Amino acid sequence: MVKLVSKGEAEEAPVAAVKAGDYLFREGEAAQDMILVQEGTIELVKTEGGDLARLGLLDAGDFAGEGAMLDGTPHPCSARAVTAAKVIRLDGSLLVELLRRDPEIGLRMVRRLSRRLQRSMEVSLTAARAGTSAVSIAPVRVTGSRPAVKGPMPARLVHEGGTEFPLPLDRDALIGREDPSTGFAPDIVLSPVDTQRSLSRRHATIAREGADFVLREEPGVRNGTFVNGKRVKAGGSAKLKDGDEVSFGLIKTTFRVG
Repeated sequence: MVKLVSKGEAEEAPVAAVKAGDYLFREGEAAQDMILVQEGTIELVKTEGGDLARLGLLDAGDFAGEGAMLDGTPHPCSARAVTAAKVIRLDGSLLVELLRRDPEIGLRMVRRLSRRLQRSMEVSLTAARAGTSAVSIAPVRVTGSRPAVKGPMPARLVHEGGTEFPLPLDRDALIGREDPSTGFAPDIVLSPVDTQRSLSRRHATIAREGADFVLREEPGVRNGTFVNGKRVKAGGSAKLKDGDEVSFGLIKTTFRVG
């Protein structure tokens, strides 16, 4: 069972504290709500030929179950905690209220939905170019908490002080600083090494485009983003390769792949 713990005031959305192995929802169940991950890692799994196939991993800021909840259809897959985690459960009315009070959450959701759509379009385009009607994607068989599989090349940012910040394998990475007052946190939080507070909340995004990595500066950044000393223009982009020096404001890092 999921234990509900209060986040604070009674009118705030309840936070569910779950243990590794707990299910947030199960495949085929009626969708009463969706989940928004605050902490930890959640996996989406589906039954395939009697086995569980992992469809993807959710980290802080990710969400799932919104399609079934909004459409009033059963969940097409299950959500299970890989680690101890905290999630917010939102039914339709709570989602509307949360978006009304915190538009930042709505913006994050739109961004992530846009990325999902973009990846889906890329898969469809690849299939069309190959002359097929669909692309068959082999599921990851779940035999442990994190099976070793072939997939996207791992990448990370290494701060000049030695701290490493791994990039997500399954999505673009938003880089910036956290905002405790709103609960906002990007995918890569550089606040601990931002001693001079030169970082914007939404500073830059590193996107995976096939085998390439592309850096884009987010709108409204004050102190700039630089690749090998050259500023990335607002609205522009720069390809990254292993060993490039990447600076976010006054924070110097080295981009590493593999």
